Amino acid sequence: MSTGPNAGRKIPSRTIILGEPFRVELVPDLLSDDEAVSGETLGESHRIRINASLDTEKQWRTFIHESLHSGLHVNGYGNVSDSVTEEMIVQTLEYVVVQMIRQHGKQLLEVFGDD
Repeated sequence: MSTGPNAGRKIPSRTIILGEPFRVELVPDLLSDDEAVSGETLGESHRIRINASLDTEKQWRTFIHESLHSGLHVNGYGNVSDSVTEEMIVQTLEYVVVQMIRQHGKQLLEVFGDD
């Protein structure tokens, strides 16, 4: 469990991705195909699952990452490429989004607000 400056900043239990509601679940010791994973998106059931054992920063990064997968699913792009290519694209976008938040988070909030 994280005890740093981000401790207590909990992942929301629901979010809207491109107009579609998604339920967000923190799952202890999350497994996919018998392997530990940070998160997963279940597009058909509109669910994002995040490994609860991750520290706070990694949970938020995973939330962003799985939200990007969800966006691809909502737009119908989830099955356009193979899973390896999709994962590379989403991982790259995750890094860009996190970098932009770190560099320009306050300005982004000023422009886009907090709705």
